[in-house]
Amino acid sequence: MKIKDYSIIETEFIEEEIVYQEKTIEAIKKAINENWKGKYDYEHSLELENAKAKLSVLKKIKSKLKPLTEIVENALDAGKLSEQNAYLSSGIDRKQDYINNTEV
Repeated sequence: MKIKDYSIIETEFIEEEIVYQEKTIEAIKKAINENWKGKYDYEHSLELENAKAKLSVLKKIKSKLKPLTEIVENALDAGKLSEQNAYLSSGIDRKQDYINNTEV
């Protein structure tokens, strides 16, 4: 992948959102058991399923996160190897060329 194909997501933000969704799920379950005595309620059921879906997406995103250190190190190593070619190119913005063409 190229550097331009990556973006930064703060791991702490994802962790906080996961905890929030887990607490939301527990609160909904508690409301179902206390308020509705375990009876089926479409609204609560829908809220619960939505919260579970959000939690699932957050966990999937978290599993795909890569340490930025590794990405930067790989980019720098690749940049060192292709540095001569990037700087020999005439008429091309070197910084943009590096971002567009460096593999990580």
